[in-house]
Amino acid sequence: MTEEQEIYREYNQDGLNELFIGSMLILNAGLFVEPLMSGIIVAIMLIFGVKIYERLKLKITEPRLGYVKFQTETGKSVFFGLVLFFSIILTITALVLIVISNDPGETDNWYKMAPFFYGLVMIGPSSELVKKSGLKQYWLIAAYAMSQGAIITLITLNNESYGKYDGLVIDLLIMGTVFVAVGIVFLVKFVKIPVMEDE
Repeated sequence: MTEEQEIYREYNQDGLNELFIGSMLILNAGLFVEPLMSGIIVAIMLIFGVKIYERLKLKITEPRLGYVKFQTETGKSVFFGLVLFFSIILTITALVLIVISNDPGETDNWYKMAPFFYGLVMIGPSSELVKKSGLKQYWLIAAYAMSQGAIITLITLNNESYGKYDGLVIDLLIMGTVFVAVGIVFLVKFVKIPVMEDE
């Protein structure tokens, strides 16, 4: 493990990442239940989320660990990486739908594949976290997300009692709740670290 990975791991032990991700997942689930109100909140989070996150880091993390600035990848490499990644995920999702669905051409079935799709998407963030922190345990996030997404998809796909968005809403709510719970545990543990005294 490199020194930069150790610093990244220590700096992100405050649970704020988990809380932020979990909150966004729950809010996104709300878009399918109460579009207007949830849409307003999601828009506010997208616009001010980074500022809120930075403010929390300033108030909670930096007084205990100090200020850290990490190197960022170039926008061009990130963009092409994301395009390639999502192209692969969409292809896999389409192939799985063709294999397991009674009617792969039915539009509703594509919506019902969303939990499986989101599970595969979590490979990306998990890979990035493993690279930045050096902790292999982050692969468990992808394994959990894929397992949950696959189970929910199998339950809802060919079952007409479920609406086209039901599986996605359930998936996002469960995953968001897990992230928030983990974030709270990490945050409660982190705030017990004493604040550094000014020199």
